[in-house]
Amino acid sequence: MNTPQVAIIGAGNIGSRHLQALSKINTSIEINVLDLNEESLIISKQRFEEVYDQRNGFVTKVNYINDVKLIPEQLDICIIATNSAIRRSVLEELISVTKIKYLILEKFLFQTIKDYDQVGKIIKSHNIKAWVNCSRRVWPLYISLSEKFKDITHVDFTVTASNLGIGCNGIHFIDLFEFLTRKEIISIESENLEIVQSKRKGYIDFTGTIIGKTSYGDKISITSYKDGDTPLLIQINSNHIRIMIDEQKEYALISEKSNDWVWEKVDFDYQFQSNLTQIVVQQLLEKSTCNLPKYDESSRMHLNILDTFFGYMNEMEDEEVEICLIT
Repeated sequence: MNTPQVAIIGAGNIGSRHLQALSKINTSIEINVLDLNEESLIISKQRFEEVYDQRNGFVTKVNYINDVKLIPEQLDICIIATNSAIRRSVLEELISVTKIKYLILEKFLFQTIKDYDQVGKIIKSHNIKAWVNCSRRVWPLYISLSEKFKDITHVDFTVTASNLGIGCNGIHFIDLFEFLTRKEIISIESENLEIVQSKRKGYIDFTGTIIGKTSYGDKISITSYKDGDTPLLIQINSNHIRIMIDEQKEYALISEKSNDWVWEKVDFDYQFQSNLTQIVVQQLLEKSTCNLPKYDESSRMHLNILDTFFGYMNEMEDEEVEICLIT
């Protein structure tokens, strides 16, 4: 039986964390790390070797390559961890040289509306099963909380933080809301949006508030304050459960109607990407599916957010804007 082939496309910060996570996998794989930047490949190699236990590890080999033509002709799993500006073109180049079985795309997915449809067609025509890396669906805390929401109605979900970056990170919480409530957000509005420079050169982000609603009257509000040092806080209120989560301090307060609204403190470990990718890859290899949102599902959420951003940018520019430079 051939060793499963896994590829990480893009060896930057997030790509190297995917690689570190795969050092912990409990099934045999061969990894191919592709990046045109030799320095990024060197850093990724160093980060992998820092954590990999050669005596007990299951990674049979890691190939660090700078040419897409060196990618194996068949990939069991491909993780595209490039920036959003080139993600579609990278996928188009990949499918010209290799056959991909399972695909994981980093977010924010794409900067233009047309890319979502085009990539959807590529995935379908090449019979690729694809997911998007909104990774809170893999956190044990949120998996356990999702079981408590099966019969919940009238959810009011609030996320607040200073410098949260709604453009880059808002999708995480939109996805988390849909994961927990099992309801689709049908519209997103904004308040007090303002464009700010991203930490990554050449990209933008947003402060202000976006508000998503379902057809059942549920609501999510995500606010990024431009100033101050407000920690990331998540508050969820409903008819049967109330939750307050401080991810940075690694605890949640949970109060349930069935328990006379007594508050219970639950401690949890903040989950970094370097401790998550191996779970998803192992799920795909063993079950042909994983906890992450499927491409079509996540694409719909991304487009809802983009529609709001484009609406704001069109007003600011007084013309139709076609590219939203978030990554």
